[in-house]
Amino acid sequence: MEKRPAVGVAAIVIKNGKVLLGKRKGAHGSGTWAFPGGHLEFNESIEDCAKREVFEETGLSVKKSRFATITNDLFYQSNQHYVTLFVVCDHENGTPRIKEPDKCEKWDWFYWNKFPKPMFLSLKNLLEQGFIPLGIKDAFTPPDKLHEMTAAQVASLNTSDNSEKRIEDFSHAELMETALMFESQLMELLGDINPVSYETYSELSHTQLADIIKNCTQQICTIENAG
Repeated sequence: MEKRPAVGVAAIVIKNGKVLLGKRKGAHGSGTWAFPGGHLEFNESIEDCAKREVFEETGLSVKKSRFATITNDLFYQSNQHYVTLFVVCDHENGTPRIKEPDKCEKWDWFYWNKFPKPMFLSLKNLLEQGFIPLGIKDAFTPPDKLHEMTAAQVASLNTSDNSEKRIEDFSHAELMETALMFESQLMELLGDINPVSYETYSELSHTQLADIIKNCTQQICTIENAG
């Protein structure tokens, strides 16, 4: 019989700016961290599959499920091939429990840029796409100092007095993370569905990143004040 890829569904469950990951047990990906999920059943919608798998594995209820993206995952060592469908959903109620102890060692919440390792292949492939879920305001922990500031304060860093750290004084990596944070927040407010990626920002200069941050924060402040 001809072998065909299996269809998996992974649920990106969001709560307070963090997402849920489990440490897998068993033959497939044992010891790696992954989102809750499983196989898509016959006649089942992708969103319903995500809700079902989250409840079966963790006991959590989720809401506002929405399809996000896919990965093509080739597990060469185990000779398996999966197409993984990612669904973003919001935590509704419940505390994560180990409902399938033969498949999962533990559950925990993580910021997007603080994922534990090793990661399951589908999660690694997702991150390599530069994917960041829309709907996460604080998808990752911002750099030191900037996380204490409002968008308006960051926008005015260039004119701050000498006792304050100016926006140009941050490293390129810090500016990349901050630009991603504020542009992701702006895109969410505008309802934009195009994800931003680290690859794009890695090619930008210090000045260009600073301009993106200031432009985004000014727009965010305008939108928030209008609301």
